[in-house]
Amino acid sequence: MNNLEEFILNWIEIRFELTIEKTEDFFESGILDSLSFAELVVVIEEVFNTEINFENIEDWQSVSSVQGLSDFVKTNMEFQE
Repeated sequence: MNNLEEFILNWIEIRFELTIEKTEDFFESGILDSLSFAELVVVIEEVFNTEINFENIEDWQSVSSVQGLSDFVKTNMEFQE
């Protein structure tokens, strides 16, 4: 597990008092909705001092788990100066 996955899992645990698996689907399980997903993205951007570019995403299902979101963020983040 990488630092970003750990961060997301911890955020969910603190914010929603839930423990989830890193492959569990946020939306299908009802853990996150579009608003809380956007909140999570903003928190990731602030904490990691980056901007996440979702322009090229073709499959939103691919970012609907801790593992999927972490993988996407790592390959699509732009560090802020």
